[in-house]
Amino acid sequence: MLVFGGVILYMKHTKCDVGIKHFISGLGGALFLGAVGLSVSGMSENAIAGYMSSFICYILNYFIREKMKIICIFSISYGFDSKPWVIYGISVLLIAATFIFRHYRDK
Repeated sequence: MLVFGGVILYMKHTKCDVGIKHFISGLGGALFLGAVGLSVSGMSENAIAGYMSSFICYILNYFIREKMKIICIFSISYGFDSKPWVIYGISVLLIAATFIFRHYRDK
């Protein structure tokens, strides 16, 4: 987060057209990919599946971004109407679902 924030500040300092919206959306995308990996890994108890699911999600977001619209993690880059709160909400739901699933499975 600090490195990403530093890169955004550096780009802003060098007169690039970036701002807080880019920072918030970038962190949302990172949180979403992490939540997908955590959920798959936590529910399947397979770390490799978690890594692969995040990678597949990233690739899908890159290639079928027009169809993903509101959950596209590259929405600012491609001019879609970015709603980072949706990505944050989905991420929190995925993380919560993972912990709830594991709690009931381990009983």
